[in-house]
Amino acid sequence: ELSSQLQEQESLVAAKKTSLDQTREALETIKAEGEEARLNQQSARIHQEQAENRLAQLSAQYDLQMSQVSPTILTELEEAAAKEEVNVQALNEKKLALDQQINQVRDNRDSIQESLQTLQTQKGKLTVEQA
Repeated sequence: ELSSQLQEQESLVAAKKTSLDQTREALETIKAEGEEARLNQQSARIHQEQAENRLAQLSAQYDLQMSQVSPTILTELEEAAAKEEVNVQALNEKKLALDQQINQVRDNRDSIQESLQTLQTQKGKLTVEQA
């Protein structure tokens, strides 16, 4: 009877270890996804800054040439500025989506870390009971 209880406890410990290993793998995957999302966010921020700088340059160029240039060139500059404005808006939306993705990854990571801690505690208890 003691041997069967020991086997049951060993099976429980093995199952908890397997679950713990799977949770660790999931946590590593989430960490990698989080890093990728962070890099994507950083890239989006850089593109946004570049677009904003380009928009500022076009606006300055527009202001400078407004009184000196023909209406055709002013129209082209207005169109270019409008395109850059749309680009900035799209980048802002992409950045917002990436921020939401990062927050979701963080929430998932926190949840898995809690599960990991619970499994480690249970494994420790089973190991102590086994001894």
